[in-house]
Amino acid sequence: MKKKLKSFIGLVICFIFVGCNVSEESDIDLTQLEKIEVRQSSSGIIEGPFSFRVVSEKEVYEVGEEVKMYGELRYNGEKDAISITTGGSAINFYIKEKIRNQHVVNITEDIAIMRELEKNNPIKVQYVKNSFYLEGEDKGNHLFMEEFHNEDGFPTGYYIVKGVAEFVANIDGENKTIRLETDIDFKVVQD
Repeated sequence: MKKKLKSFIGLVICFIFVGCNVSEESDIDLTQLEKIEVRQSSSGIIEGPFSFRVVSEKEVYEVGEEVKMYGELRYNGEKDAISITTGGSAINFYIKEKIRNQHVVNITEDIAIMRELEKNNPIKVQYVKNSFYLEGEDKGNHLFMEEFHNEDGFPTGYYIVKGVAEFVANIDGENKTIRLETDIDFKVVQD
């Protein structure tokens, strides 16, 4: 009987311990988050005469702290400049919170903008938090996006960011669609 009672008490203590490690604000297992190591807070790619990189200023942010990241598109070709056509922004950020499997839906514009990309004078786009959530989406995503929307920084979690530079460039007299992608990651932890 004492052995069963000890087992039961041990089980209750385990449930309390596990329950205390789950953040109430974001329903995330903090012990799982602690085990994750950030792979790369900056990443880049070179394709033809173009280079593209995405950078997070930190690997780990605290809840409420502004997440600072940017994308940079550079022309390294033989000409002094090249004309490109982009959407509203030359660079977009696609964000996923990996532990909860939630995507941040950002607002993007589909307006075509022509601009000159000068050699060694990059287009630099700072990430600006702008998101929305859709009616009818699942409750978990709705709660996550509501939390994302209402906080100064990002909610607790492990984030993968896919930076994308997509544009049309006239190369050797031919319009070519160029899509450059690279991923970074970072964590947001409770202080």
